[in-house]
Amino acid sequence: MSLLTEVGRAAIALDEAIKVRTKAKAIRAKLLKEYSSETGEWFEGSTCDEDQPIVDAHAAYKTANAEVAKLRGLFRRSVNKYRKSEGMA
Repeated sequence: MSLLTEVGRAAIALDEAIKVRTKAKAIRAKLLKEYSSETGEWFEGSTCDEDQPIVDAHAAYKTANAEVAKLRGLFRRSVNKYRKSEGMA
C-alpha cells in the first residue's frame, strides 16, 4: 500500500469516527435535557425511567472520543511519514 493511500484511509477512518462521536454526543445531550440532576428524576414526557440510558450514552461518547483520539494520532503519523518520504518534512 502506498503512503498516500495510507493517509487517505486514515483520513476516512477519522472522519467516520468523528461522525459517530457527534451522534453519541447529541444523544447524550438529548438525554441530559430530559433528566433533572437536582431531583434525580426524569422530566414529564421523557421516554426513560431509569439512569442507565445516560450512563450508556456517556460511555458510548467516551468510547467514541477515545477512538477519535487514536485515529487522529494514526492520521498524523501517516501524514508525517508521507511528508518525510516526499522530502517535505
